[in-house]
Amino acid sequence: MLYSFLLLLAEDPPAPAPQQRPPGLLDNPIVLLIPVVIMLYFFIVVIPGRRRAEKERLESLKKLEKGTEIITTAGIYGTIISVNPEKNEIVIKVDDGVRFRMTLEPNPIFRNLTAEEAAKKAKETPPATTATSTATTTTPTPDQAK
Repeated sequence: MLYSFLLLLAEDPPAPAPQQRPPGLLDNPIVLLIPVVIMLYFFIVVIPGRRRAEKERLESLKKLEKGTEIITTAGIYGTIISVNPEKNEIVIKVDDGVRFRMTLEPNPIFRNLTAEEAAKKAKETPPATTATSTATTTTPTPDQAK
């Protein structure tokens, strides 16, 4: 028994097996394409849509004139009484005897209700159609031909 114990001590210890990590999620090349697809979606769909919406909003704000109904960024409904482009300000009427003077610099107007209603009516009205003839043609029946 002592002999077998000495043989065991004399042998070299077995080399440990090399550690291999199990195949993971990042080994799949399709998973690496997901961030690229997300970035393309933002550059193709989201960013141009936001630019278009901002452009339309700025165009509707350029149409500010007396009598235009608006909503401010604070959520106040009002009607524009005067526009002063030199001072870059407007005066809106909220109720009888209640008026606000606002500067246009940080853009306090959230929506232009008058322009939105005009655009909605333009979409709802059908385009002008050409006049159609109401005349009908009939073929005589054999009884009428006699």
